[in-house]
Amino acid sequence: MIIRQRLAEGQDAKLVSITEEHRRQGLGWRWDGLGDWSTEAIFSKLQELGVDTDPERFPAQARSAGQCAVLEQEWDAQIRESVGGWIVFPFFAVQELWLRLTPDLLCPETVAHFLETGVHQARQDPSPLDEETLASMREATTRLIDYLQTVPPDQRDEALSKVEGFALMDIRQWLIDSILVLGQSNPDVAVRIADFMSEIEQPENYQSDLAVVLAMAGREEESLERARQLRERFPDHVLALTRCGDTLVALGRPEEALEVWEQALAVAEKGIEWDLLRLRIADVLTDLKRPEMWEGIRHRHLRPPDLPAGMLEKVLRRMDPMARGYTQRSGPPAPTVKVGRNDPCPCGSGQKFKRCCGR
Repeated sequence: MIIRQRLAEGQDAKLVSITEEHRRQGLGWRWDGLGDWSTEAIFSKLQELGVDTDPERFPAQARSAGQCAVLEQEWDAQIRESVGGWIVFPFFAVQELWLRLTPDLLCPETVAHFLETGVHQARQDPSPLDEETLASMREATTRLIDYLQTVPPDQRDEALSKVEGFALMDIRQWLIDSILVLGQSNPDVAVRIADFMSEIEQPENYQSDLAVVLAMAGREEESLERARQLRERFPDHVLALTRCGDTLVALGRPEEALEVWEQALAVAEKGIEWDLLRLRIADVLTDLKRPEMWEGIRHRHLRPPDLPAGMLEKVLRRMDPMARGYTQRSGPPAPTVKVGRNDPCPCGSGQKFKRCCGR
């Protein structure tokens, strides 16, 4: 797909020259694929090269091989010598025929094809995505999950590693993104992705966005139940708690969202997490016309990186018990910062240090 894109854009003069030469030799399929070839023409060429196959026997051959690479190796062994540039024709033919004649027989190569199509189209399509792009993403995601369900759980990482052109982390991120992108138009697909992948690895990564998606899709009761599960199952996971609060806001429960976000503030270990939560809380308090509440929340849950060493324990002893766990989770102490007795207290109370945490 990348090579074809570079050709279409004319970015690589050497590549364009090679392609033109191959096309003059009748080998343009090496760059353009076999999409324009009829099924009969593909089989005719394979037989001409010495491959023992035909439309009637191909489905059985595919099922026996199990994946494109295995059948391709069998065909390679049958090819006559001195076929020149046609030596790689079986590589293209087996994948094209597999998709046409046995589309439900999934293997790493066909999954890669669907993913390549879905990812490429999603990247090219301006936001919001049109129905064709969403359909392509839906098919890619559904095919991927279908494929993984045919593989024993302890072999799924290995199976994903065979999907050519995609790193394991890329596939996982694609699935997480698909929950959000497909959730509103196809919530059942989003639920299937989240629940299936949660059985394989860290469920919070897949469940966190699902509750929000279901709320946006109008499935309120299911969304509320997912949000409740997030809070109970992942009480120390900032992202899960953040998404739980987002869900409650979407369901018209802002006061409950504030409670959950305060819980998240108490376990936030990174400044960026704290800042993102602050923005959410500020928006909700503004909508509730109660902005004065922020000072109390901020005083109970200090932004972790801003605390000088030696003051953290003193400040936390004066704070809500929910926030005290940060002391146990904190890493190496921050550099010591000298604070004068008459300077503003770094806890943000607005009082002088000597009358607050410096007592």
